[in-house]
Order: sequence, then structure tokens, then C-alpha cells
Amino acid sequence: MLVTVVPVPDPCERTSIGSFSIADAPVSGVLQRLFDPIVRRELGAGVTNAVLGGLLALVVGIDAGLWWVVPLVAVATALVAGASDRGYNGDTLTAVVGGAIVLGLAWLWVTYRPVLSVLAVVLVGTGIGFGANRLVFGVLRPVPDHRRTR
Repeated sequence: MLVTVVPVPDPCERTSIGSFSIADAPVSGVLQRLFDPIVRRELGAGVTNAVLGGLLALVVGIDAGLWWVVPLVAVATALVAGASDRGYNGDTLTAVVGGAIVLGLAWLWVTYRPVLSVLAVVLVGTGIGFGANRLVFGVLRPVPDHRRTR
């Protein structure tokens, strides 16, 4: 049996269109960092969380009194993601904070409070926090070395 191995090009590598190449384009360092796979993946995850939370808020409806949860969760998420990027026991901190959020949502469910409206604003806050962390430490400044090796 004859097996032929065909190399598949990496879509993140240099792409040519005729005689023009994306790598030849005059792009500043800040815009060039947008094409980093870590930055694209994590900015995409942040946008996805925020959009999903926004759609859930539109479907379920949220109490206007919950506005304060979004900035609180966004700041906490950015701080936890920043600690995780730098290796300051970030993985443990992420697990503890994630567990606390799950326990908090379970407590809301057990006490018959509106879990979905709180979940919607938590998703928006985490999306903003993840996106802000990766925008600052990925686009404006380089991705930390500890995050690259992870």
C-alpha cells in the first residue's frame, strides 16, 4: 500500500496573493500583533462572551439594577487573566474565581433568584475583561512570555 503525504500550508503563515504578500504590507507593530494566534483566539473569545451575554440579556431581559455587575466582573476578569498570563499562580486563581462564580450562580438558583439575567451580565463582564486584557497585553504591548510558553 502506497501512502502519499501532502504538506498542508499553515493558514497563519505568510499568504501570497499574486505578487503581493501580507507579510510585505506596511503594517505597524501594533497592527501586526493582531495577527498573533494567541491574540486572535483570546480577543475572539472575549467578543464571543460579550455578544453571547448581550443576546441572552435581550432574550431574557435584565434588571436595570444589575448594571454594576458588568464593570465589577470586567475588572476582576482582567486582573485574573493578567495574573494567569504572568504565572502568579494564575491557573489556581482562575479555578478559584471560576468556582466562586459557579457557586454564586448555584446559590441564586437555589434561592429562586433570576439566574439567567445575572449570567447575562456576567458573560458581558467576562467578555470585556478578557478582551481588555488581551488588547492591552497582546496588541498594545507584547503577550507576556509566560503566556507564550503555556
